[in-house]
Amino acid sequence: MDSQVSRQDDGNNGKKNKNGGQNGGNNNNRGGPPPAQIPRFREYTPLTEIVATVFNQAEHRGIFNYPPGIRTPANKRDNTKYCRFHRDTGHTTEECRVLKDEVERLIQRGQLREYVRGANQQPPTGETNRARKNYAQQSRTDPFPHQVNLTGHKEKIPRLSDDPIIFTENEARGLWHPHTDAIVVTLRIAGRKVFRILVDNGSSADILFKSTFNRMNLVGIKIEPTASSLSGFTGDSISSEGILNLPVELGSSPCQHIQAVDFVLVDCPSPYNAIIGRPTLNKIRAVTSTYHLLVKFPTVGGIGILRGDQTESREIYEAANRSVQVQGIKSSAKSRDETPTTSIPNENGSVNNSEITKAAGITVSMPFTSGTASIVSTLS
Repeated sequence: MDSQVSRQDDGNNGKKNKNGGQNGGNNNNRGGPPPAQIPRFREYTPLTEIVATVFNQAEHRGIFNYPPGIRTPANKRDNTKYCRFHRDTGHTTEECRVLKDEVERLIQRGQLREYVRGANQQPPTGETNRARKNYAQQSRTDPFPHQVNLTGHKEKIPRLSDDPIIFTENEARGLWHPHTDAIVVTLRIAGRKVFRILVDNGSSADILFKSTFNRMNLVGIKIEPTASSLSGFTGDSISSEGILNLPVELGSSPCQHIQAVDFVLVDCPSPYNAIIGRPTLNKIRAVTSTYHLLVKFPTVGGIGILRGDQTESREIYEAANRSVQVQGIKSSAKSRDETPTTSIPNENGSVNNSEITKAAGITVSMPFTSGTASIVSTLS
């Protein structure tokens, strides 16, 4: 199954490319030449942190050779586990053998030495008292650069960037002005590229719609039951089907942050695939600007940025309005007992199947402005 959600297939899914491989799938190459083969090791240098922490803290340096996608078929993996190094499901980052080998390779090249456990290393100190004194004197006057915790103090965890978050007029260029468009972004959720995600400061919950969840094909994901319900600005409430925790990649390297998000699963029509609300925005310390259609947040590597797609936002708005008009015509011509159709006619009156696919799930009962499109305002 394609890992992208709510965009048409490019027509090459499943077809062989020039190199005889398969297009699509979960190839995590970052573009350019194929990644170098990471050697395997039998012995590993003791570390002060687990390899997952080492990767999280040092990824922004750009020193890691990323592996190709996981070859195990998706239906044979444990899709409840996510690896940040592979950016795919199947095992956790800490369980990743390839990452463990890559960290060891970097250490042997003289990098990541601050994570080497100095207490477990035994440099030659000599057998005589004079040799021991010389070694002690050397550690005070010219400490080994790769030794850590010589004083017993733990290495500090890298801090988030304290650079000021600002928005400039130059960042608003290229947009149509004036506008009331919503911030609509594309993110990777649990390794799947998901389009049409609304960033909504007015939502007190992070929402994943069930139709989107079904298309993501996340086998084995645990959904925690909940008695909570969602309430909109009209006062109507919708029962949730549970809460599921999924990793979301925000920004791009080196200014990237991966946040575990507790999504409320909702089975109702929506022009969006998901909604990122205040819980996640507050956790990542995000600042939004609807004027610039930007979201900025601090990361270890600097200020991360999410850019809203103005064209996408307007397409959603227009498609939803057309759907409202069609439903109004249908409801006046048919009895109230009949189910209204969600087909969206084009200019000549015929139905465009590709448009329906792109606008899947749009069945709204009232018009909405593109700046306040969220159906969620409170979580009870």
